[in-house]
This record gives sequence, structure tokens and C-alpha cells, in this order.
Amino acid sequence: MSDSLELLQKLVDSFPRLNANDPSTQDKEHDENGNIVKVRPNGFSCIFNKELNLEFRNFETQESTSRIVNFRILVKIGSSLEQIRFEVMDDADLYYFFEAIFDQELFNEMREKDQLTIDFSEFPLEVINLLQDCQKNDSETQITFVEENDEAKSATMEFLQILELKAVEIFKIRFIPSDPLFVQDQVQYRFDQINKQLAYKKAYLTEFDKQIQSKNPILYKALTKSPRTLRK
Repeated sequence: MSDSLELLQKLVDSFPRLNANDPSTQDKEHDENGNIVKVRPNGFSCIFNKELNLEFRNFETQESTSRIVNFRILVKIGSSLEQIRFEVMDDADLYYFFEAIFDQELFNEMREKDQLTIDFSEFPLEVINLLQDCQKNDSETQITFVEENDEAKSATMEFLQILELKAVEIFKIRFIPSDPLFVQDQVQYRFDQINKQLAYKKAYLTEFDKQIQSKNPILYKALTKSPRTLRK
């Protein structure tokens, strides 16, 4: 096992596992009406899941804006690294979900085109390093998500190194909008997760309220007493 593959496996083992109900961890078969008929694990594990402040640029207008998005990297490892899945999603717009999937063959095409010196198992590690570096104030790394506005509604994530006199391209990753059925499953899953969190917090506050009421009735009365209205 190569050093990079061994490091990937350590990340998989140490990183919090995604919920088994997360659609990104599942392969689903749907009937002609869009109903799920079969679900099975797809073998992907998460090695990076973080909110990032990235630059978004419209290809046609060249207008740029900063946007906070969730970026995830998932890998499927057998005897070697089989696939890498990059995901960009936005909690402010649950239907905004882009993905890029690489296997060894697709990466080889990218490596030859961009003249990269890293191998396939090093690729996700390099992306993680660049993503983390670009969030620093003094970073020489710039990452821009360019929305192409083409027929496929694709986007390109550009990784640049900012030098003293010019910007040098490191590589680009092409993203496409995720399948609508997958996005719908993701929206439902995230909605259910939010509801569970709210229910937990509500139950916690209810129990906290009961304990204050039983152990310190005077304090409870003071806390729940309606504030006086100021006289005009």
C-alpha cells in the first residue's frame, strides 16, 4: 500500500462516518414513477466535510461574489482507490448541489492535460491541502467556482497559485448539477436531520425547564414572569 493510500485509509478510519441514511452513501434504484425500489450501500466514506468561504464567478458576466458553501470529499477504497466524489452544497439553497466524480481513468486524462505530478491516491489529499490553505488570510492559493451557464449548467472549480506577478493554474475540476432525484433525496434527508435536531433541542429545554421548576421555584417564577411594560 502506498503512503498516500495509507493516509487516505487513516482519514477514513478517523473521520466521523456519514449517516447511513445520507443519500451520498447509498445507491438507489427508482421505478418509472420515481419511487425507490432498492437501496444499498455504495462504499463511499467521507474524508473532508467543511464550510468554506469561496469565490463564485459567473462565466458570462464575470461578476464575482463570496459564498459560504459546504464542501465534501468522499472516497471509495478497495485494494486501491477506486473513486473520488467531490460535493458542493449550500444550506441557504438546499437544491443547490454540484458533484464531480473521478476514477483512475478520468484522473489520468486530467493529469496528462494539466501535466500533474501527483498520482490518483494523492489527488484528494492535494485538494484538501489547497482548500484549507485558501481559507488563510495570507494564502497564495485562490479557488474560484466558475458557473459556466452552458446547456449542462456545469461549473469549473479553478485552483490557482498567486505569485508576485501572475496567477498560475494548478488544475481545474469540472462539476455538474447532481441528478434531480438524488438532490430531492438529499433535501428530504437534510430536512429530516434539521427536524431531529430541533426535536432534541426542544426536549432538552423542556427537561431543563422542569428541573428549574422543581429545584428552584422562585427562580423559575422570576424567569417566566412577563416583563413589565413601561408606562408612557
